[in-house]
Amino acid sequence: MRPYFETKERQELLRAELDAWLDTPWRHRCMVKGRGCDCIGLVAGALMNVGFLQPGDVDFPSYPPDWNLHKEHLDLLNWFKSRPDVAEVKQPLQNGDILLFQYGKSPSHTGLFFEKTVYHSVTGRRVVRSPFGDPNLLGRMAAAFRCMEVPK
Repeated sequence: MRPYFETKERQELLRAELDAWLDTPWRHRCMVKGRGCDCIGLVAGALMNVGFLQPGDVDFPSYPPDWNLHKEHLDLLNWFKSRPDVAEVKQPLQNGDILLFQYGKSPSHTGLFFEKTVYHSVTGRRVVRSPFGDPNLLGRMAAAFRCMEVPK
């Protein structure tokens, strides 16, 4: 298996897609570029729009906006670990890697790594691009996953 975003062409496509999501307002359980998304909606929507995920691939169970504050659920972490087309990785990170951050009692926030930045949807705000070294993110990183091209 090879990393899905190994080629310059796919990286350029991903960069353009992520930039197009910037300033999309935060909306719980939404995934509409320019209209509203949460962190999962951003990652899933961007990865669908560049051809890595298909609409049927995104089957997250319903969740309240503050689920991570009250329960120790590993649903998001386990969902990524169960997928045959993503591989858990350590640093160094590569463009397109999916990052998972712990807020509250469980890994509950996700974003996409691209050129030393993290694209993510901030609760109550919008989609932003933050420096990877931002202590609010880096100190909370729980896992990283690489999108892999699975032979058909």
